[in-house]
Amino acid sequence: MEYLQSPIKFKHILYDLNQWWMDKTFPEIGKLKDKHLRYASTSRCLCGAGLAYPLNSGINGHWECSDILTGRAVPHGESGWKTHTAQLPFAFYEIKSEDQPSANGITTRPTV
Repeated sequence: MEYLQSPIKFKHILYDLNQWWMDKTFPEIGKLKDKHLRYASTSRCLCGAGLAYPLNSGINGHWECSDILTGRAVPHGESGWKTHTAQLPFAFYEIKSEDQPSANGITTRPTV
């Protein structure tokens, strides 16, 4: 249990496990189309894009920047990159989605 003695190593293990789970569950991240996402009605990422989640997320999913999910985000370090909001798990954040009746048709879905 040497890896548990260092908080930094433990944090990397948790990150690796989370990344493995995301890759197995959503191999299409960065390749999703807007039609495969449910958008928030008013909540936005720090970069300005709407928050969204894949339609097949289930109750253990999370809200994430739609630009990351669709591959529109500029990679970190390249010219024009922006800071993004961290993943927001459904269990801890109450965000109204575009399909809720009380949203009155408001959406952060991009218009083409």
